[in-house]
Amino acid sequence: MLSSLKPQSRKLIVLIVSAVAYIANDLLGRPVSEDALLKVLALAGAYIIGQGIADHGAQGAANAAKRAIKDGKNVAAAVHGVLSVRNMVGPVHDDDKDEPDPKWEDTAEEDEADKPKELNG
Repeated sequence: MLSSLKPQSRKLIVLIVSAVAYIANDLLGRPVSEDALLKVLALAGAYIIGQGIADHGAQGAANAAKRAIKDGKNVAAAVHGVLSVRNMVGPVHDDDKDEPDPKWEDTAEEDEADKPKELNG
């Protein structure tokens, strides 16, 4: 049943069911412990937030595909570009292009010298 609904409708239904469950638990004299109910409500909230993030990414990919079709560009490359940029951990830095393979040096001796004397023995 839920799979045939739009993502926005599924999120709304989860929100409504969560609210009804919370109110019903209160009206019935709290047959379900407050702690257990709050855990279930936290899961419902996480679902709603996660689905919202997924919908946002899907919408961005759809917009990129529409622009690529309009401009006569490669649709797959445009969508991949949008999705890969969204999945990056941090911003791209221009200095990263200068040295693609950083050289890592062993700084153990320098680290020992920087420690306070109490730790050096």
